[in-house]
Amino acid sequence: MFPADYKSELSLFFFRNPELGDAKDVLISDPALKPIGSVNRYVVCVRFKGTAGSPSAVTKDKIAIFFYGSVNQLIDAGRDQCAGAAYAPLATR
Repeated sequence: MFPADYKSELSLFFFRNPELGDAKDVLISDPALKPIGSVNRYVVCVRFKGTAGSPSAVTKDKIAIFFYGSVNQLIDAGRDQCAGAAYAPLATR
């Protein structure tokens, strides 16, 4: 199922997991259907600073996996999973 409200879902995910950082600093791609294990799932590439509030934090690339339109988990992006992704801000300032 295509995650129609993927931006809201990701904003809520970051709100519920404040250790990840502030959603206003998150960059995301559009949803794409990709293989995760032996099944295809909609995923969104996510790029953010790794430590909340630290200006020297390392940038992390993750993929948000959607299940029935909701974020199921956020995992490290594999080498090719987000290659060429076009990122845009999750939240407008």
